Amino acid sequence: MTKKSSNFPTRGSVKLTHLPVLQNIISTLKPVDLVFIGFLLLIPLVIFLLFKRSVQEIVVRVEVTGENVFSEPTRPNIEYADSFQVGDVITNQLGQNVAEILDVTSYRITQDRRVVFLDVRLRTLFDPRKQQYFYQGKPVIFSEFMELDFRKAKLRGRIVDFPGFRDEDAPQGIMRVRAQLRWENRQFSDVYGVPKFIADSIQAGDVIRDNRGQPLLKIIEVETNPAKRTVFTESGVPRIVQDPELKDVFYTVDIATKEYNGTPYMFDYFTISVGDTIPINKDHVSIFPVVTEIVEYKTGKTLE
Repeated sequence: MTKKSSNFPTRGSVKLTHLPVLQNIISTLKPVDLVFIGFLLLIPLVIFLLFKRSVQEIVVRVEVTGENVFSEPTRPNIEYADSFQVGDVITNQLGQNVAEILDVTSYRITQDRRVVFLDVRLRTLFDPRKQQYFYQGKPVIFSEFMELDFRKAKLRGRIVDFPGFRDEDAPQGIMRVRAQLRWENRQFSDVYGVPKFIADSIQAGDVIRDNRGQPLLKIIEVETNPAKRTVFTESGVPRIVQDPELKDVFYTVDIATKEYNGTPYMFDYFTISVGDTIPINKDHVSIFPVVTEIVEYKTGKTLE
């Protein structure tokens, strides 16, 4: 039997006939042509880098707004506030941690309600074109609401800080204010006095701290006087008299502050202005005196 010849090339018979042609083409190119070709090859790389989203882990601060996700935002109650624990995580289907509670800061706003801030590490996508982080398709921006299902608690909160939003080295300071304790449940509309047992509930030297023991404010002085009330005589002449039971109470308070963009804030995120109320909460009492005067502000100081 004779062996038929094949039209396919055998091993060793293939020659790189196109290589000399390519070398001839390159040799005919001028430096300007090479620069132009390199520029064309660089464009897709630049577009890829600009639009590529990278996975990054960031730490955000979230203010807890309430335990019921179907209700209006409220302050969490004591039981709900205590349910958030450092180390609690959220995992995806691959078993990767996509969220983890790193720190919990809280202080009481009333006897049964707290203000709670969580430092949460999130696994996010970073869009270099927008210079923005995204978590589960939602942008990480100030006041964006988040619902996170941790293993031990369901969080509903709003973002109050994230990388690049606030100055990490915000100057600390102390603001001294004068505040008046006012009791709205009074018989006479011109009297702001409070009962004696409330007036005596806060003493000079009392310090209000957060859950980590950090001082938030300190009572420097308490001034208690008989409450003044306006009465009219039979002839219609107004007279100012002292109420026999109610007391006018004035506090001098030092408040720990942090300064952002030239504005001091108490408790990190609340401004201090005349007419604002200050939450003073102890184990046995919750009061909200009204700021009547800002005495002084010292930057670079810390409350002890």
